[in-house]
Amino acid sequence: MNITDYTKRAERADKLSADLTDIKSYEERQETLALLKILALGNKQIDEGKYIPASEAIRQARNAYKANANL
Repeated sequence: MNITDYTKRAERADKLSADLTDIKSYEERQETLALLKILALGNKQIDEGKYIPASEAIRQARNAYKANANL
């Protein structure tokens, strides 16, 4: 293998690395957007009064657990 072959391989490896970085960045942006949408939905539900206090949610979860534990 001569120096030209090594150079071509290095260029392909760099391009592949850049492509993977771009894919990773894209996926991270998609995850960030999904989290922002969840936060926006939560804020909308709070504004509309569609929520229960944490203590009530915990009480409901415990009661559901106890009911299923007896099955």
